[in-house]
Amino acid sequence: MTLRPYQQHQADAALARLRSGKRGTIVMATGTGKTRTASAVVDAFGRSALWLTDQRALVTQTQPRTSAHVATIQSKPDGRYGLVVVDEAHNFLTDRRIAFIDSLDCPVLALTATPERGDGKSVFDTYGSAVASPYSIGQAIADGYLVDCRMVALDIAGLDLTRVKVTGQDFDTEQLAHEMMQPDVVDACVTAWEEQREGLANFFCVTRAHADLVAAELERRGHKACSIHRGHRDADERLANLGSYDAVTSVLLVTEGFDFPPLQTLVNCRPMRSRRLYIQCLGRALRIHKGKGRALWLDAGGTCEATVDVRHVLEPTDKPARTLTGAPRPREAMLSDVIVEARELGMLAGVQRKGFHRVDFDGRTVEACLTKQGVVVVAHDPRGGISVTLLDPFAVRSVAREIEDESVAWAQAASQPLVGGSKTETARRLRECWRYHQPPSRKQAYVLRAAGVDVPRTHHEAQRAIRRLHARRRA
Repeated sequence: MTLRPYQQHQADAALARLRSGKRGTIVMATGTGKTRTASAVVDAFGRSALWLTDQRALVTQTQPRTSAHVATIQSKPDGRYGLVVVDEAHNFLTDRRIAFIDSLDCPVLALTATPERGDGKSVFDTYGSAVASPYSIGQAIADGYLVDCRMVALDIAGLDLTRVKVTGQDFDTEQLAHEMMQPDVVDACVTAWEEQREGLANFFCVTRAHADLVAAELERRGHKACSIHRGHRDADERLANLGSYDAVTSVLLVTEGFDFPPLQTLVNCRPMRSRRLYIQCLGRALRIHKGKGRALWLDAGGTCEATVDVRHVLEPTDKPARTLTGAPRPREAMLSDVIVEARELGMLAGVQRKGFHRVDFDGRTVEACLTKQGVVVVAHDPRGGISVTLLDPFAVRSVAREIEDESVAWAQAASQPLVGGSKTETARRLRECWRYHQPPSRKQAYVLRAAGVDVPRTHHEAQRAIRRLHARRRA
């Protein structure tokens, strides 16, 4: 089989690790082909292989795509194997499962899109470090292998997560369901989807009763919809006919391992504290499909604001993942966390408006102003959510290098006084900054890959790389 360049890189690194007698982990974003990559490793390794999963649905999905024997760990497959592939390895960290895999006494290759867990356990500690640098969602979007995602935080009146206690690593299910099943909250979520719908939609719900309630509201409004959860005997049949609906509601079915590329819109009616679950849910809509230009994430509960922007959800970091709290966040704290892009990232209140200009930009109207550190952009979504982004290609980064603390750097940048730029100057500076942070175009990526050059993260860096390439050719 022919692998994509990043898949080949991961496969080669995995083979080198396994042949050295060590365990290793392939970390790749959802939808970028972990199964395909691991199948190539199995074929090249040349030994009988056992492919372990913890979901029966994944057995049927995976078996035709690999020469390995695919089985659930619950079935406790016997026999002797020369290689074990552990799919969704973050689910294989219990003592009993680790003991079973150790008893097979053969090399182990782990696969995951989310190596981190909220309980502090590490996939790397059990199955070996990453064989190569993780292939992130952001890089896959930049390379054109996943679609981009528009993030919209919904400001829902009456929704107060401070009333929901936290049990373990996440919200208490019963109390969270009580909040999300309020008639006004259900109405607001469905209305938000109706106003912004793009393609087939899935509503992530808290409980079966919640999923049935949202599906009933969708049907009452004339949409073809249904709920899908294990409370239905025909759940698998409903999943198989997913494309015949306008929208579906689900409970822990349309998450990891689920693959349906036409799915385009995700409505998060299940606020979550788990960054891992957030990434798994978000990945359901990022696969490329004909006619799908982008995905849409409508967030009721601040999950996207409380975690991190889609382009950075798998970037290596030494900082702990942020989690959602009920307390309002100050403007300085929000500015310390926003990604350098003008997109909806979260809900804010009390944003200072003095000195802002209304500017038509990128097909929408935003409010922007000039500061000594760059351009501050305030954007609105149709439901009233507000996001703040600080854009500047160089100044903020130089401050960060000087202070060696990103949060302090952003806070200092946010504290800079406004400068009296006109509306025209503000718009010009905004477009100039935006150019630096756009991902590379498909044409740029094609030209660089054809020349054997790694594709950088931004449009500006890609253009500079192409200019250097042309200069070398002329010389």
